[in-house]
Amino acid sequence: MVLGQSNFKVVEKVKGSSEAMYIFGIGGHDRNGMIEEARAEMLENADLVGSSKAVINETVEVKHSFFPFVRKYDVIVSAYIVEFSN
Repeated sequence: MVLGQSNFKVVEKVKGSSEAMYIFGIGGHDRNGMIEEARAEMLENADLVGSSKAVINETVEVKHSFFPFVRKYDVIVSAYIVEFSN
């Protein structure tokens, strides 16, 4: 399995998400916890166990909304799945 050769193909894009809401600064996970939660969901959706697939080009997006006394964070982790051939 070498990415420098043409022995793989991109088969799909997967993603996972997490959100947290803070009221008066209280509530939700911290940023790293939200990223890990979204990453775990993405990897579960990728179904990599027992296959010749790998995750590449992982991207983390953090969106933030603010209302009086309330903040909302949305984290989306996405990546492409490649499958290797012999």
